[in-house]
Amino acid sequence: MNSFDISVFNFFYQFTSTKIIGYLSIFFAEYFPFIIGFILIILIIKTKDWRQRFYFFSFTALSALLGRGIIAETIRTFYDRLRPFVVLHLTPLINVPPTEPSFPSGHATFYFALVLPAFYISKKWGWIFLISAIFISIARIAVGVHWPTDILAGAAIGYLSSLFIKRILPETKKNSPITSGDGA
Repeated sequence: MNSFDISVFNFFYQFTSTKIIGYLSIFFAEYFPFIIGFILIILIIKTKDWRQRFYFFSFTALSALLGRGIIAETIRTFYDRLRPFVVLHLTPLINVPPTEPSFPSGHATFYFALVLPAFYISKKWGWIFLISAIFISIARIAVGVHWPTDILAGAAIGYLSSLFIKRILPETKKNSPITSGDGA
């Protein structure tokens, strides 16, 4: 491991010895991602025009599939990086198989792939999703299951995947880039 990974990991991991920070880290690493996913589904369903609803669903699903399902899994097939809790002989705060590769972070890839579609649904929700993806990612470090570079790589893959899908996905006439921010 490089000194950057170890230093940043230790910085975040040290705070989980405090009970409240430990519980918050577990919440953001393991449970909060479900809430964010549910909110995005609601935002897509609330979109009034069926063409926009289909477009946003396609944009979101294809971005997540490309980033998390194809690119991240392909990298994990060829690069088997050990998780921090395995390397440093720590007990992680959440259950993750120790044999599952940590690079790139699947959570960071998935949730950063949702940020750009969320911005196209609503500027306000786009910012909320960006902040949420950051919290989820930091929590994955704090609970001991990812190195910082796992997160950075996952975030880049997720965001670039959504940029690629946005570029190739044909838009409908009613699609506009970022809306006012009042929701769908």
